[in-house]
Amino acid sequence: MKRTLGILVLVMIVCSLSSAAFAKKTKVIEKTFDRVESLRVETILGDCVIKQGDGDKISIRVEYTYDDDDFEAKFKERRGTLYVEENLDGDNIKGESEWLIVVPDGIEIKFKSATGGLKASGLSGELEARSGTGEIIVSGFKGELEANSGTGDIIVSDANGEFEISSGTGDVSIEDADGSFDASSGTGDVKIAGARGDFEASSGTGHVEASGLLLKDYGEFSSGTGNAEIDLPEGESYELEVSSGTGKATLECGGVDLDAYVEMSAKKRKGKISSSFDFEDEEEYERSDDTYVRKWFTEGSGSRKIEIRTGTGRAKIKK
Repeated sequence: MKRTLGILVLVMIVCSLSSAAFAKKTKVIEKTFDRVESLRVETILGDCVIKQGDGDKISIRVEYTYDDDDFEAKFKERRGTLYVEENLDGDNIKGESEWLIVVPDGIEIKFKSATGGLKASGLSGELEARSGTGEIIVSGFKGELEANSGTGDIIVSDANGEFEISSGTGDVSIEDADGSFDASSGTGDVKIAGARGDFEASSGTGHVEASGLLLKDYGEFSSGTGNAEIDLPEGESYELEVSSGTGKATLECGGVDLDAYVEMSAKKRKGKISSSFDFEDEEEYERSDDTYVRKWFTEGSGSRKIEIRTGTGRAKIKK
């Protein structure tokens, strides 16, 4: 028993020493710069946090566990732009890095990473963020945002401005935002909730969902092979399009007065149209060597213009 206890204590001591040794390998670089017009940040593997501070300085802190021979943090200031770069050089590189950058209000920012992600909060002005595989999370933003990730998710919340957001295979999520939105994913889902403004939302094979919206002028929600499912937005004289190539294109009214002219279409022999409202009329038309059926009706003044389309799926509107 004493022998077993002794071995256990020895193992605990070794683990403790190993943890302490690993902790000592974490190195820190801290820099402070005067305000500039623009900031360019480029990492390879490192994740980055950029947030707005109270002062008029730019402060940068990077923590890393790479060997110093393999890792270099570069800083260069030229013609009103501060360049921040992570450089890795070596074979079989092991380690990680995390960047924290605090900036004044209104600086133009461009972030780029091969695999690292970005978390941006409280920023205003212009922000461009690109990552090959990393996740991009933006909150409390005001201004112009362009965000793109090859495979990572993109999440935008509590924001106001113009947004161009896309992911190759990741999901795109927008919540509690106001402005003009162009959101897309190649194979991921696109979800929008509690947002106000004008929208173009699409996915190649994923689902597109929207709820709690207020449309100012227009909204276009589409999927190639997934479902497009939208709750009836608030708003006055807007134009709304809901479509899917092979999936469901659905508008849920939730018991709210529709007050719209509605037009629905699907391929004659392969698609379906269903409605809780009575149609006024219908017709057939030809497009790309296929025969389609179009049906329509008007509720109230018809101040809203709504179009629900599918090819071989189901176009549906529900009271």
